[in-house]
Amino acid sequence: MWEEKYAAQDVLIALCCHNHFSLVPPLCVPVQGGARLNPAVEGAIPDIGAKGDISTKNHTYCELTVLYFMWKNLFAKYYGLCHYRRFFCFDESVSENYLAKRTLKDRQLQRYFKSEMEAICRIRDCDVLIPRPEDMGMTVLEHYSAAKGHWKEDLKLFVEVLSALHPELTQAAEEYLSQNKSYFCNMFIMSSDYFQEYCRLLFSSLEEFDRRKAAAGESIAARTDGYLGERFLGIYITFLRKKDCRIVETARIDLECSLKKRILYRLFPPESRRRLWIKKWVGQLLAKLHLSSAKEALR
Repeated sequence: MWEEKYAAQDVLIALCCHNHFSLVPPLCVPVQGGARLNPAVEGAIPDIGAKGDISTKNHTYCELTVLYFMWKNLFAKYYGLCHYRRFFCFDESVSENYLAKRTLKDRQLQRYFKSEMEAICRIRDCDVLIPRPEDMGMTVLEHYSAAKGHWKEDLKLFVEVLSALHPELTQAAEEYLSQNKSYFCNMFIMSSDYFQEYCRLLFSSLEEFDRRKAAAGESIAARTDGYLGERFLGIYITFLRKKDCRIVETARIDLECSLKKRILYRLFPPESRRRLWIKKWVGQLLAKLHLSSAKEALR
């Protein structure tokens, strides 16, 4: 049984998946998100636990159902979350923010993931390890408001809830949302103390956000809680920077990338001026379209 195998670990990184996965890096444990709603994924443990789970909320919480499952049911000195196609790069010599690849050759696997002990040593040298943020050419708030499937009213309500429940995070929320660098994918590795605090703050805030939406008679759009969780991670990292917390940023590896995506990453590398210009232009266009759609709906 998985309960016995993963009852207590030094480092435990949940590799979130919802269907077949082809790669499991060192220290990673495949966990199926939304296991109560979907057929079992071979080789993955379900996000269902005797001490609690929110597996049925996967359509709005996304990978956060895996995070909640870890929080309630697994014990480790360091907890992490990655995805079946997105991974941490443990090679400190990689200067890029992201590596877009179709697959990895054996020598690349060794270089980027290192051995299990090498990865553990790097993790132990910090309190939090997180993929590098990306400058989107607009503030986090502007980017959220312009992105497809995102509603700025939801983010506004979430920040109101966050400030009411956890006022110590108010300043960090304002700072993070008003600057241009965004942390994506809900990916991180944290020491246990920070992980426990992070989950307590995050899930209490999302629960109250859900309650207020329901009380107002409003439904929650697909993936909304997951999207808000992404922004909360950036808020929490901003909060931790003011404390005695050792934060290390690393590259992220994206696998199974299409040829189109790999070419775009080559032509418009993250953080490059031309990529920033394109993102800003597209973001402004989407914001205008979003506004036009909202006005049309009010007619």
